[in-house]
Formats: sequence, structure tokens, C-alpha cells
Amino acid sequence: MIVELNRAVALVEEHLAEDPARRVEAAALAARIGTTEHHLRRTFASLAGMPLSDYVRRRRMSLAARDLTTGRADLLTVAVRHGYGSSEAFGRAFRAMHGASPAEVRRDGGPLRTQPAISFALTVHGGEPMHTRIVDLPDLRLLGHARRVRPAVLQDTWARTATEWFPSQPWRLREGPEIVAVQALDPTDGSARGELWLPVEPT
Repeated sequence: MIVELNRAVALVEEHLAEDPARRVEAAALAARIGTTEHHLRRTFASLAGMPLSDYVRRRRMSLAARDLTTGRADLLTVAVRHGYGSSEAFGRAFRAMHGASPAEVRRDGGPLRTQPAISFALTVHGGEPMHTRIVDLPDLRLLGHARRVRPAVLQDTWARTATEWFPSQPWRLREGPEIVAVQALDPTDGSARGELWLPVEPT
């Protein structure tokens, strides 16, 4: 999946270079790289630390900042070029990203919080074995109990699943619930032993 994610990033860059105003469709990206939209979105968010839509928005605002600091087009022209119908809407999105207005950046050259194009790499570690089961289930209704969990642990587990398990297995994510099943909870320190349940389908 690492190769596919890097291909998706390259396609985003091509898309923004050709027409930064046009919406980047995750479904079209997924089709181009040979996976499902759900698998692309979930794996990208897990490894990049941000949703695909946020990454595209940050890259678009980074390119808009370049236009403001190196070009002479008026603010409305820059706004329309990057997909905004008014300079006001563009200004709000630009400030949310960079912490400064387009006019301030044009005048002062900054401050800017630009998003570089990311790349994914598979790092090989000795690692621990990942204990998994593939189970076919009939249609069923799920009942659960909501409880706060430690996001860092879940993020690490999901990252290992995406970088170590999926690339070496003939499976990919499919639409469906993703569940953390807690089997044993230690109330003294809040730690738990559990399982991550993911819906998969053959590649």
C-alpha cells in the first residue's frame, strides 16, 4: 500500500498543478491506484496523521501562498484560481491555515505554515508477530459500550496494521464498522487488553 499511497500523493500534486480549483475526488484517486476509497482514506489518515481532505486543503493553501508571494494577481483572482468564489471565503481559509491574512502575507512575505508534499516509506523492523484471524460472519447487529481509549495506542496499532500487515496480505479494507473490542480492563491504571476488528475483502 506504500507504493499506492505515494502514487496517490503524486496524483494530487498533478491535479493541483493542472487545475487547483477543481475538487480532488478520493473515489477517483482510489480507482487510479487500484484500491477502494474507504481503504485509501483510512490508510492515508492513519499513516499521514491527517485526513486526505485536510492534506489536499493544506497543499492548496500552500500553493496559494506561493502565488501571493511571487505573483502580482489580485486577491480575487488568486482566490478563484484555488477554488473559492470570493476573496472573503478565501481569506478565512487562508488565515485558518497560515495564521495571517492574504494581504499580510503579500505585504510581509509571511508568516506562513506551508504543507510540503508528503511521501510514505516502509521501514522494516524486527517487530512483534501480529496475531490475526480472518472470520466470515453472517449479517448481524452489533451492540457496544462507548468508553474513552488511549488514541496513541490505537494510532500505533492502526499504523502497524497498515504498514506491516496489509502490504503482506491479500486483503484490503472494505466499508463497515471498525471496532476496538476490550477483553480485559485494569481499573487501577486504565490499561486494557483488546482486539482491533476491521472489515476486509480480498484484493
